[in-house]
Amino acid sequence: MQKHIYGLFLFFLGAGIFGQDRSLNGTVYDRSTSLPIANVNVIVEPTKVGTMTNEIGQFTVDVTNKDLEIVFKHIGYDVKRISLDTFENGKIIELDPTVIHLKRLDVIGESRGEFDQFETENMLSELAAEDLTIRGYSDIADAIYNEETILVSETMTGRKTVSIRGARQDEMVFMYDGVKINNAGDTSMDLSIFNVGGLDGVEIVRGSHSGAVSSSGTINFIPSLPYRNSAGFHQRIGTYNTGNWQGSVSIGNDIITVNAGTGRMQSSQFYQESDQADILRVFENTFFNLGFKPFTNIEIRAFRFHNEREFENIKLNDSLSSSFSVEILKLKYDKLGLGSLELFTSHQQHSGKDKTMVISSHKDDEELLFGFQYSLPIPNASLSISGEMLKSISDWNTSFGVINARRNQSTLSGVFAVSQPDMGGDLQLKDLKIILNWKSVIDIPQENTQYLTDEIAWDEKGALCTIAVWDQLEHSAIYLYLNFGNVFRIPSLNERYFHALRPMVFLSDSLLPEHKLMKEIGLKLTSDKMLGQPEYSGTLSWFSYGYSNKMRPIHYSSTPMQFPVNHGDVEISGLEANLEISLMKDYVNLSTAYALYDVSDQSAFPMQPSEMLRSNLTFNWRGLSVMLGSRKENARIVTTIDPDGNLRDNRLDPHMAVDGHIALYLPFKKFTGTIGISGRNLKGESQVLEGISIFDRRVYVNFGITWN
Repeated sequence: MQKHIYGLFLFFLGAGIFGQDRSLNGTVYDRSTSLPIANVNVIVEPTKVGTMTNEIGQFTVDVTNKDLEIVFKHIGYDVKRISLDTFENGKIIELDPTVIHLKRLDVIGESRGEFDQFETENMLSELAAEDLTIRGYSDIADAIYNEETILVSETMTGRKTVSIRGARQDEMVFMYDGVKINNAGDTSMDLSIFNVGGLDGVEIVRGSHSGAVSSSGTINFIPSLPYRNSAGFHQRIGTYNTGNWQGSVSIGNDIITVNAGTGRMQSSQFYQESDQADILRVFENTFFNLGFKPFTNIEIRAFRFHNEREFENIKLNDSLSSSFSVEILKLKYDKLGLGSLELFTSHQQHSGKDKTMVISSHKDDEELLFGFQYSLPIPNASLSISGEMLKSISDWNTSFGVINARRNQSTLSGVFAVSQPDMGGDLQLKDLKIILNWKSVIDIPQENTQYLTDEIAWDEKGALCTIAVWDQLEHSAIYLYLNFGNVFRIPSLNERYFHALRPMVFLSDSLLPEHKLMKEIGLKLTSDKMLGQPEYSGTLSWFSYGYSNKMRPIHYSSTPMQFPVNHGDVEISGLEANLEISLMKDYVNLSTAYALYDVSDQSAFPMQPSEMLRSNLTFNWRGLSVMLGSRKENARIVTTIDPDGNLRDNRLDPHMAVDGHIALYLPFKKFTGTIGISGRNLKGESQVLEGISIFDRRVYVNFGITWN
């Protein structure tokens, strides 16, 4: 596998520059962020010969003796014209942004995210860390639950997982600066151990894409690299003995930046009819981010974070501790004509101890990941190849037995994209992409393992095709996209282990890779910032996923344990919509998100509501921000099995909540103070799951100060 990856890499790296006589070339950057801009229309006048910039902002265009100037156009940027008499090859062209996104939640500032709204054939949402902090969210899962129509589930031990479009937690992909951080042993990521410390924001992608072909959803954490001096401290106190603090310091200039910080949180939860807190939680985190730009076309990034969580249930005498640490090193290089290269490596450790009435366990997972991504520019097209090699080991000692296994995993993906420059007409083709993906997995048991004693190997292939068309109007843009493909997912070690512990009634079942036939059609709309005029932006998407050998989880009653089984052929389809409107010179913002789902078998998609609605109304005046929000969900159902082997459905009734938030921003010279009050579930309609009161009313007071 290594020979295949490096052979292809050297082949593409050695490809020649595609050039012609009397041609011009250069690179287009965003003046405000110093980041390259893809898909800029480059037109030579008066002959109207055109092209588009590639993924790293590079272009090559032919000119004749009749041409006088070169014009650069892109939705969201001012048009720029340069006389051919003064243009030099290799020139750097800087464009000034003209679009201002509607609400601060969608503005990442100097964002270093992996996705762009009009370069991604998916529904894309962005959450800014600054706003999540002042709104008093306890962790990333809490923020996603309140801001997005995404399913967030919480176990009896406080573990929080997310599901997009009915995906199992193991099917979700999580990234840190674009590098996957799913642990190869237990790929079900616990988002309760993540807060906004060390982050600029969070990107949420619905559906498959070139970086995660088999997933129904991706969450990318954007680390903070401010390249300037800054500091901040935030504290939150609230009902149910809730409190947390987070502090950070950044030192840097245009070439190098160092950002470090730490934080701590504690909270509690109650059983129904209980007068005292029976469930206690403590969370701690530290982070370190480094960015270095020795040259204009090279950036080196290094990250490290360590998160810990402790849980104690006094009533049941259950306890849990978990720690997750990641180190990432990344090199980004781009060269005009030769393309862009990204090399990265990461080391991840995940350990935890569980003690419940049913099971006690001690887990240690460790993995080492190497990867690359190379993009080769071609006139009106691009060719990209990426590869990853992962080696992991899982050493779990439980009351049921010992599992000690090693997993070797290799992945290779290729993307060929054809793009068309804007020819000034109506709706026209923007680009067409063909994505091919291959994955090889080998699980090797170690000597002392009592489960998964056979060596097993999988070799799977998948393909995805995306088509995008758009119409760039004078003050707005329309973007249509279509995705379709056949993808796969291989069981994780965690799924294989708990499948081995399934009850006797499922003993004849075997766990096979699941396949998914996917289709999606989407529409995006956005408007420019115009003085005195309303602004809007919205996304509408319809999707249909048909699964074969769908892995269905079944929960043991009154425990956090679950085991997967293949469920045969099932389907899920849905309609998702996001809309944002800004009125009265940005004084009033309205945002709403709606999702409607239809499933062929509810038990194959546990806890998935058929309908979800989120709405926020925000009023901004000078330094004051007032927000009123509502959340509505249909019933949730999860299948559990009791000690006698009987299956039964547990139901959470439909739920509606009203939230409120008031914040005051107090700028003074280089300092900005913030004071906020947040209320959750103000209607007070709490619910009970396994005797634990959830969705209860809570109030928080938030304080913060930042220096820039």
